[in-house]
Amino acid sequence: SKTLVAGLLPHHHNTTVDIVVALHACGHLSDVALGHAVQNNAGAFVICPCCFLSNPQLRLPTTEEEVHQFLNITSEEWSALKLLAEVQGDFTLSNRAIHTICAVRARAVEREMLLSHNNNSNCSIQIKRFPVRYTTRNICIVGEIIK
Repeated sequence: SKTLVAGLLPHHHNTTVDIVVALHACGHLSDVALGHAVQNNAGAFVICPCCFLSNPQLRLPTTEEEVHQFLNITSEEWSALKLLAEVQGDFTLSNRAIHTICAVRARAVEREMLLSHNNNSNCSIQIKRFPVRYTTRNICIVGEIIK
């Protein structure tokens, strides 16, 4: 078992990590963390996204593609979802946008896992909530890879 700090994760495909955890993963940092989970054959991941408009300059470690390309949606759709997630004063609207963003991310990871593992792995990804008393950004993406 290895412990690697995100900034020190290797940029090659033959490394395996047990779990990728990203708490308070601002904006595109959530997607970078998910990319590291795919690239490094993580057995599991827990990503808690927030601050959806932050870090737009970040690219995925696997391909250097832009996040919206990884997510398989247009840049306009991606921008609109991020803006809705940051709406203040309408918790229901922003919460639905956050859930949608997490679902789009989960679908992208499932697709990438299937491609990178040649259909030899099963991916179980759930969108979970924890009590709002800790933070209003209480949605996280939890995944397990069954090899």
